[in-house]
Amino acid sequence: GKGTLSALRVCAKQRTTKSRPPNHKKEQRKISTMKILQLLPASIFVLSCCNDAAQARNIVTTNDGIAIGTTNQSGLRRSLVTYDANTSQQDVHQFSNLPNTIRGFDDVALDSDAMARQGDVVAFAIDASSGLVCSFNLSARSSTRRGEVSLQLIGCTTQRVSTSPFVGIDAQRGTLVVSGGTGGVSTFRYDTSTGRLSSRPTIRNQTLNEIGHPSVTLVSRNIAVLCTDTRSGFGITIANINQSSRSLDRSRFFPVENTVNFKYTISPANFPCDSSMYFQNNGRSYLYVANGPVTVQNPRRNGSPTVVNVPNGFEALTVDVNSDRS
Repeated sequence: GKGTLSALRVCAKQRTTKSRPPNHKKEQRKISTMKILQLLPASIFVLSCCNDAAQARNIVTTNDGIAIGTTNQSGLRRSLVTYDANTSQQDVHQFSNLPNTIRGFDDVALDSDAMARQGDVVAFAIDASSGLVCSFNLSARSSTRRGEVSLQLIGCTTQRVSTSPFVGIDAQRGTLVVSGGTGGVSTFRYDTSTGRLSSRPTIRNQTLNEIGHPSVTLVSRNIAVLCTDTRSGFGITIANINQSSRSLDRSRFFPVENTVNFKYTISPANFPCDSSMYFQNNGRSYLYVANGPVTVQNPRRNGSPTVVNVPNGFEALTVDVNSDRS
């Protein structure tokens, strides 16, 4: 998840549900079992307890506990870090064949369904400086010769998209979305069997008549949840992705009352407006949003969000639906 926290397992699970809707054995999920996290603005993730540990700012995790993170450490900005939560093994991956225009990676996303037949996962990372996105083949420890995590570059986009002043990415089943701050929203297609991204965006820097969108979560490959800076505060825009017309269509908007606005931000890819999806076996889905308060709503229907009760003074900056305890 975006932000800062020292517990990898908790933070990394925050974005797992974005990559792949979880399988639930129970019919109903109670709000009281939802995990709400308050994060501090200045620290960063530590992926190992060892003295030579690499540090990472943004992390996502696979379903079997392999985490991948960006890092802002000197000399490692163009690298990605993986961490096995089961063995505490950390690997720093450097890519000699990266385009020279890429200065470093700032946000990451996963599609656990892509390349699943090969037992691999597709990872994505964006460089806010160049506005380019790269995809990677992430192989689990059991499928590699030496038992280590393998992370191989597949390829990168060639046309810059907006990433300022904040940026976020998410991917699902062939669609990757970039929330490009005040410059608009962009989408790319990718081959789910190979993980290869289209070199140019399908939709490039489309604005929705709002100030900007610092973060994004995908409900499906055709529905995006965009954190939105409006002229009257923050909220959540539900946008339909129309691939044939190459456009985004705003379908509904959920306001966030008593938002924290720009508190706790770390540019370019840490913004205190986060969301997580919960999918039920009966087809229903619920969207949880943290932006100071925590709200829950059905992203496919109009209506007012339900505010989740939290302790006085608590400001939620990221949210996780704990599917294992539903």
